[in-house]
Amino acid sequence: MTGQFGVDSPDSPTDLLEALAQMDATVTELGPETVRGVETTRYQAVVDLETAAANLPPEQQAELAAEMPGGLSGELPVDVWIDNDGLLRRLVIELDEENMASLGAGATEAGSATVEFELYDVGEPMSIEAPPVDQVITADELGFNLDGGV
Repeated sequence: MTGQFGVDSPDSPTDLLEALAQMDATVTELGPETVRGVETTRYQAVVDLETAAANLPPEQQAELAAEMPGGLSGELPVDVWIDNDGLLRRLVIELDEENMASLGAGATEAGSATVEFELYDVGEPMSIEAPPVDQVITADELGFNLDGGV
């Protein structure tokens, strides 16, 4: 299922970078930075939300219009840290009151928020042990509808 702005899921960094590249964002290189011991280059993409929405495929524009009849407006700064292999290592989105209101928060809910997504130990071997069955609950038991939210 494709999400907003063509991003398939929030845990798909490749799709996210491709989506940012397609949004006609103004991108500024902010310089080298180390993220968890890995050399990266930090970039800031400033996305014009109205332009990004206008560049969506027609079916996504219709979904967005149904969810947000007032449309999107304002600019959204998205900072990304990319390593020398072209891999996303960190992503930070700062949402101010205008962004929050444009993205659907009501006037009484508007505020600010920071979304940070960080990848580390990329390519390192890992060992995952499933928890015992008696310690597992399903998304349904939590009240989540994976096809449409909570």
